[in-house]
Amino acid sequence: MIASATVDDYIGRVNTDPDTAFGLTEVAQAIGKDRGVVHSWMARGHLKVQSRGPRISRRFSFADTVEMACIAELVRGGMTIVAASAAVYSVSGALRKALQDRYGEGKTLVLGAGQSWVLPSESVPGFVRDLGLTSATLIVLANVASATHRALSQRTAIIPAEATLQATETIVRRALPERAKGEGVGQ
Repeated sequence: MIASATVDDYIGRVNTDPDTAFGLTEVAQAIGKDRGVVHSWMARGHLKVQSRGPRISRRFSFADTVEMACIAELVRGGMTIVAASAAVYSVSGALRKALQDRYGEGKTLVLGAGQSWVLPSESVPGFVRDLGLTSATLIVLANVASATHRALSQRTAIIPAEATLQATETIVRRALPERAKGEGVGQ
């Protein structure tokens, strides 16, 4: 666990400010899903994000993005998008409140027996035992919040006609073969 004094420094405040908004491409990259998949989930109503009006691109808050990241994690874990969305949005208020309090530090999203809870992490083993659950899915909110923040703050700028790659990769450019005069299309 990160020491309480360093959580604000670790997560930062720039991208978690309620007035900061992110575009669909940024959010899709941050949650590790293709932009088309995220758009499809929104069109089918699995992701609940307020629209600012017709023909205005949607913008997402940090809390919206963390909720979507939780849904994406559950889908990667084998849950259907319908079940993952229902599970996360059933505790949306508690999840958002946990994010306001130290970015979810010490809180865990617990799914089991067709229900969801946001609980203090130290109480999860006893809670699962007391309910008699034989299996449960757990998401550590601070881990999702910090990974989401890191992905949003390291988003790649797209420069037209230029390739951007990781520092460990190299760019190889090859010149196109020159056409002889008179070798145009349709000649």
